[in-house]
Amino acid sequence: MKKYILFIKKYAIPLRLLLVALVLLSIVGITRIKISSDFRIFVPEVSIHQEKLDYMNEHFPSSDQIIVMIPLKNGLDRDAYLSLQKIHQYLDSDPEVLRYLGPAPASIEMAGNSLTIQADDPASLLRLQTYFDLMGQMSPIVTSQGQTYGSFTIFISENYSASQVHQLEDVITDQGFTYYATGDNYMQFLIFDYILTILKFIPPIALFFVLLIFGIQLQSLKATFLSILPAGLGALTTLGFVGWLGKEVSIVTVLAPVFTIVIGSADGLHFISHVQDEERNGHDNITGLTSTLRMVGLPMIITTVTSIAGFMALLTMNTSAIVDLAVFASVGILFAGLITWYVLPLILVGNVRLHGHSPRKPMNFNFLKKLWGLPSLGLLGAVLLIFILGFSQIQTEFNMLMVYKESTDIYKSAAKIQEINQGSIPLYLYMDIDGELLSSDNAEKFQHLTNELEKEPYIGKVVSPYDIVQILSGVLMPGTDTYPSDPMVQSQIQAMLASNEDSPLNNLMNFDQGIVKIIVFPKDLNNETLNKLVAFIDDYNAHHQMTIEVTGIQYLLNELNDSMFSNQLTSTGLAMVIVFLLLLLALRKAIPALISLVPISLTMVFLFGFLGLSGISLNIMTTTIFSITVGVGIDYAIHFTSVFIHLKKDGLTGKELIDKTYAYTARPIIANALGLSFGLSALFISPLAIHTNVATLMWVTMLSSVLFSLTFLPTLLKKTI
Repeated sequence: MKKYILFIKKYAIPLRLLLVALVLLSIVGITRIKISSDFRIFVPEVSIHQEKLDYMNEHFPSSDQIIVMIPLKNGLDRDAYLSLQKIHQYLDSDPEVLRYLGPAPASIEMAGNSLTIQADDPASLLRLQTYFDLMGQMSPIVTSQGQTYGSFTIFISENYSASQVHQLEDVITDQGFTYYATGDNYMQFLIFDYILTILKFIPPIALFFVLLIFGIQLQSLKATFLSILPAGLGALTTLGFVGWLGKEVSIVTVLAPVFTIVIGSADGLHFISHVQDEERNGHDNITGLTSTLRMVGLPMIITTVTSIAGFMALLTMNTSAIVDLAVFASVGILFAGLITWYVLPLILVGNVRLHGHSPRKPMNFNFLKKLWGLPSLGLLGAVLLIFILGFSQIQTEFNMLMVYKESTDIYKSAAKIQEINQGSIPLYLYMDIDGELLSSDNAEKFQHLTNELEKEPYIGKVVSPYDIVQILSGVLMPGTDTYPSDPMVQSQIQAMLASNEDSPLNNLMNFDQGIVKIIVFPKDLNNETLNKLVAFIDDYNAHHQMTIEVTGIQYLLNELNDSMFSNQLTSTGLAMVIVFLLLLLALRKAIPALISLVPISLTMVFLFGFLGLSGISLNIMTTTIFSITVGVGIDYAIHFTSVFIHLKKDGLTGKELIDKTYAYTARPIIANALGLSFGLSALFISPLAIHTNVATLMWVTMLSSVLFSLTFLPTLLKKTI
């Protein structure tokens, strides 16, 4: 170790220039970062529902839609119509809007005639309202709880962007309207803004929290700054690395720099803490740095590798979002570990003193010693009780609304539209049809299906193309309120649709390929609701000899959820095996390696119980915590066990051995756990609920792993080694 320190001192100037170049290169890389807001990052690599959705999208112009509801103070009066017309005109001018249905058309087709709407003519507006009344549940004028709303259903192309959403919002607000908006794509577009905000503010806030906690423990501003410097540089170089690779940052991978800061700061804290101890013992910088690396160098390497192993175990997960997080976070922690060995000695060899010889009274955590021995068995019993009570209550829900906090505008809008529109984000049914799509036989089949679906308590409403055809028949021939049975009338309607590409019905019927699509609005997006709809369709197909398929973005998320638990067990088990092998390699003894796994195993058991009792769902985000906890939480046991073995080799035994091990390790271990937990508390200000859940679970796992490492582990080491 001394040769390494002397090498750093000899080549300090070129090494510092290299550091400056690395920082500048990383900053340039950050400017190249791209942001992904696509929810398909959550799609499994192999997905049956993705195949169904792709098939449907191949045969219809678009299943991507945005729903906007605008409260109208006085209903559809002159002023409202004129203002809504401005929104129509904007949508007409947007080339990425394929078609839309809105409440203020310039003209309508009624009784075979095209009628121009005159805003200044009350009779004209009355005819428009009558026309909308004929449309039934397809009407863009909706009344709910005494409030009238103008509804826009906008079908968009795959090139529609977040900037166009903001332009639409500006047009609406410029007309003096408030609005509610939702839809798969709308939610995704707003993610872009959230990710950008998170990148700007969350990592610096996390860094500040870690700085604050480390400062309390180290009681030196200079020492505190140096302890987190490697983690900060690690996060910077990680983002630069992502930018130079041309990779996209998503709502999942945006956590990588935060994890790098809070997890990568561990080595810096342990390094600086021991350098301070060496200074207090009167050693010079070279001697202090050499002694520090001899004492904590190996544990630093092991903890860096085990933290990386925890993330790399996530490569077994069946989705690119988690795989990317695993890679980016692993790279970040690796950078932070390497920078700790590189930058801190580079700074400290220049006769920089962290603490001097002034006395300092470190914080005392000896109260945890009271849990050694028999009390630790009581702690074990409490953990097992929590597991038994909570495990059976674990939920595996995950849908698009669960991504957002209930306080966000996007969540409130979706909830309001769900209330007004009698249903949540839509799902889709489709079927290949033999013969004429508009035949009375087909209409009867699908109208029966629609009626049966609407009887189900979990369904809000159903939009069938045959209901729309019936409405069109009534518009063409006033007084008709049944489906047209005359093939000539059916042909007339089909010809009218063919001549009007903007008709919403063209998004529900493909006359060339003979495919019909139905839109289903479930009352919620819970797994139970999605599964009930699938079961209903399977049963309906069996009894009516039909082959109706069910699909939608929510089913992709549901499909991923179904594999979460088994994937989680695989990734956690793999992490445990890798960590054990690393411990065995480092400690060179099987018993200490096995004993070191006990605290993290208890933490896993406790976490399962906590999930069930807290109601936090085991989903794509929270499931990652298990593998991450194995890699990170094991650090505390590694430091304690490594120092224990090191001091035992120096000849210490019995109570003196365990007390001195505790004295060396308790302060940096607790400081690191608190720094990590408080650092991740920055995620509590994120607008995304999935990030808040990560922060909550990391608090639980870090504090519990510290507790077990400083109570149960000393008890085992004292009795067995």
